[in-house]
Amino acid sequence: MRLVVGAELYETDRPILEALTDELGDDLEELDDEQLDARLQLLAHHLREDRLTIKVAVPREGNWGIFHPKLGIFHDDADNTLSFEGSVNETAGGWERNYERFKVHRSWVDGQTGYVDGDIDTFDRLWSDDHPYVEVYDLPEAIEQELIEWKAPDTDTAVDEAIQIARGEAPPTERDKANIIADGSLTPGGLALAEEEAPSRRGPTSASSQIHSSTPTRTASSSVTRLASGRRSKPA
Repeated sequence: MRLVVGAELYETDRPILEALTDELGDDLEELDDEQLDARLQLLAHHLREDRLTIKVAVPREGNWGIFHPKLGIFHDDADNTLSFEGSVNETAGGWERNYERFKVHRSWVDGQTGYVDGDIDTFDRLWSDDHPYVEVYDLPEAIEQELIEWKAPDTDTAVDEAIQIARGEAPPTERDKANIIADGSLTPGGLALAEEEAPSRRGPTSASSQIHSSTPTRTASSSVTRLASGRRSKPA
């Protein structure tokens, strides 16, 4: 997979790559968000296994603005191609609360090939740093290596655990259980978990019997991807 991503860089007289290395390095801190941490582990794993190449894009003009398009391209083994583009960020707000739009084009559908070809041309020009409005840089090797050393899982079991957590499928930790019980009725599944964790000796009115769940479960998805080109086995 190939990714072209944006980065928020503050105005500076330093060369862009030097600023990029320093500012991204400052962001490599331990994360409190377990799901985001798991996703970062998987990103580092793909970097280490040479399954992923990342480049960083910065607008050529302006006061250090950001590269902000959301465009993706997928290919399969039968030479079918699917491309998509839209306004959605990979955030809970983007997918669940905002009004957003995105369009999907398929090379095997009459009348859509021209749009797919245009998206491929845009990506290829960016990847080769041949775009009139955007400069594209290789991800600094120091940052890539630091990500790998910091977050890449050491075993297949650790990779599988990160996948479960990233998908929201991992069983709750003790901290999760404590937060669910504390939040009570605001937490999906609060009643069942409270009953499971409550002491075996209960009075006529136990704490768990007063907890109910009224909030539907939501799944938030997040990614650093801004512009992507990759391969998969079958078209959507």
